[in-house]
Amino acid sequence: MEKQEKPKITAIAYSKDKFVSKKLSNIEEALGFQDYRVVWLNVDGLSLAEELRDVFKIHERPIRALQRQTSRVRVFVFPEYLFLIVHQVYESEGGA
Repeated sequence: MEKQEKPKITAIAYSKDKFVSKKLSNIEEALGFQDYRVVWLNVDGLSLAEELRDVFKIHERPIRALQRQTSRVRVFVFPEYLFLIVHQVYESEGGA
């Protein structure tokens, strides 16, 4: 059985006069960025979908879309937040 890698979580938060980019060890740490106007939470991996829903009270529709692992980009607009599903680009060594 293959060992699953722990998802990587990065928070990027900014306001008019401050900016921070920080690797997080769990989703709950992202709640500490409430003083920032914009918080982008990058989660590498789908295993945290339900935890995202529970911690941030995210609507069920984007969570279901995450769990389906569809290949297309999705944007969900809610009154209090945007939820985007996008594909991350990675740099690989020796790539063309």
